[in-house]
Amino acid sequence: MKKVIAIIVSAVGPLVIIPTISTSNNLQKVDCPFVSVRCGLESCCASPLQFVAQIRGAESGRKVSYQWTVSSGEIVSGQGTSSISVIASKWASVTATVEVKGLTAECARVTASMTPICEPAPPTQLLDQFGNMPFSQVKRHLDGFADQLRQHPGAQGYILVYGKWDRTESSKNYLLARHSIEAGRIVSVRKKRRGGLMIKLYLVSAGGVPPAA
Repeated sequence: MKKVIAIIVSAVGPLVIIPTISTSNNLQKVDCPFVSVRCGLESCCASPLQFVAQIRGAESGRKVSYQWTVSSGEIVSGQGTSSISVIASKWASVTATVEVKGLTAECARVTASMTPICEPAPPTQLLDQFGNMPFSQVKRHLDGFADQLRQHPGAQGYILVYGKWDRTESSKNYLLARHSIEAGRIVSVRKKRRGGLMIKLYLVSAGGVPPAA
């Protein structure tokens, strides 16, 4: 699973937890509407990104417009509205800033911004690989596999079988019975292969990408 950390910048100092800011250029003590920006999707790490502006405290019926800018990437839809979609390169840091226009004269310029920072998914680890051998020897490889699964309780174990192998179910049952590994944590995948049999054991951490080959 991909993690999101919101970095906040404020004219009066850092804000903690709140993933948005709101500022205006007026110097009088006027209660201007509060503008915030949030992620419009469950994840702000996968392109296209979606940012949504929200206004609290604006006069009822007042028509406002939204002018968006982004630090990187490209706004592909939504400019002028309260929600935009942004195409960005993988793991790019994108700051989305919105300026709300059309408020009262005392609140002529109100802005807010958000910067989601995404951490790359944890790497998938190839723990072990072996060829055709008696099942008594396979068990030793599976014992090490189970030990890694116990050390990483949120991870899944992938058994990739290259070629035809009639020990796949026996291996899964051995992990369940001998090591009490939950059935849902073991995934077996058969792959086509030219040449001899090859079995690879992978550890996929929570949020990681399953092995492709």
